[in-house]
Amino acid sequence: MNRFDDIFKELRKTLSEQEFIFDRLFRTVLEPDTQEAQLNHSVSIHIDQDGKPVTTWLGNINLNRDAQFDEAAQTPYTETHIDKDAGILIIVAELPGVSKENIKVKASKRKVTISAESEKKKYYKEVDTEREIDPKSTSAQYKNGILEVRVKFKEPLESDEFEVEVK
Repeated sequence: MNRFDDIFKELRKTLSEQEFIFDRLFRTVLEPDTQEAQLNHSVSIHIDQDGKPVTTWLGNINLNRDAQFDEAAQTPYTETHIDKDAGILIIVAELPGVSKENIKVKASKRKVTISAESEKKKYYKEVDTEREIDPKSTSAQYKNGILEVRVKFKEPLESDEFEVEVK
């Protein structure tokens, strides 16, 4: 493929996503008796530590129509921080309107999943980690609508370079 094919492929994908969103939006507005969930959508853009832009999609719109998705659940606003000295990943998620008893945090080797549900609110977020974490070290604290999850990274190798004996 040449550069123009790549550009047009990306443009077609973007237009398809927007068409999907507007179709759902107008169906729910023009047909109020529909059983479809109300649409919520926003985006957060910030610059990471390396100076690269990071885009986070929020709300309950799933642009990947092939994946499993609960339209009643919103993606909460989250930020991740790394404490390099302590070797800890810190995830901060905004979950207003739920009590701590209704929050579930699950951790695996490369993912932290946050879900919460009350009568009026439902949240779901999967945070993929770049490095392997220790799921058993996970701790979470919830106060005033803010959830803070802390998890330790597994010890990195001392060196990526090994000397090999030649026989």
